[in-house]
Amino acid sequence: MNQSYKGFLIQPLVFPRTSSERRCREKQYDVAVRITRDDDSNDVGDVFQVPLSASFEYLGDARRAGAAYALRVIDGKVPGARITPASERPVVVPPPAAVEEAAPPPAKPKRRSKVAAADKVEAL
Repeated sequence: MNQSYKGFLIQPLVFPRTSSERRCREKQYDVAVRITRDDDSNDVGDVFQVPLSASFEYLGDARRAGAAYALRVIDGKVPGARITPASERPVVVPPPAAVEEAAPPPAKPKRRSKVAAADKVEAL
């Protein structure tokens, strides 16, 4: 469930809560949200985790809460959360594709003929 808002693409990231205290039957979800620029396909964006005090029993509730949190981040209503401007982001250049030289195929062992092997046995 991705949505656009004010030129940003919002992607909720929902994952199961890991806790040694919870029972196996009680499934809880935590949520983070990735915010990227709508017009830049190379933008990796910023990821913000919804505060840990919020845990959700249902996956859909977690997604909706992540989207709502992202709207608040974009609007500047979350203290300390700021979307990094594209000019401040490090430029990530993918390494060039490594060209591997093909190794020659392994040499097949030479087969001895039965006649040559028999000659050696007779010579002994």
